[in-house]
Amino acid sequence: MQIETREEKTNFGRVWYIEDIDKSFRFAVYRYDDDLDTLYLSNVFVDEQFRKRGLGNIILQMANDIAKKLLANTICLKVKEGTFVHDWYKRHGFEDLCKDEEENGFMWMRKDV
Repeated sequence: MQIETREEKTNFGRVWYIEDIDKSFRFAVYRYDDDLDTLYLSNVFVDEQFRKRGLGNIILQMANDIAKKLLANTICLKVKEGTFVHDWYKRHGFEDLCKDEEENGFMWMRKDV
């Protein structure tokens, strides 16, 4: 597995885009300049033909490793409530934080690093 990482400075902080060179998965993590303790996991995607092979676990481990490297102590993400993915994140140690105020039916979750 070969991983490509691209970093981008934005008007709110930094974003890191991580993608398997074979395009089997991709995700992004970002951090706000005014909250260096929290890393946000976003845009998680595993290609359908590569699902059920543990790539989701690899993504979570990579996000956790990035958070530790950046000295963040929390990972947050937003997920649609009541879905398989919501339950999957719970099984991997994330807890519900609050309902998203801008997008109905979505929940913010968090996990300590």
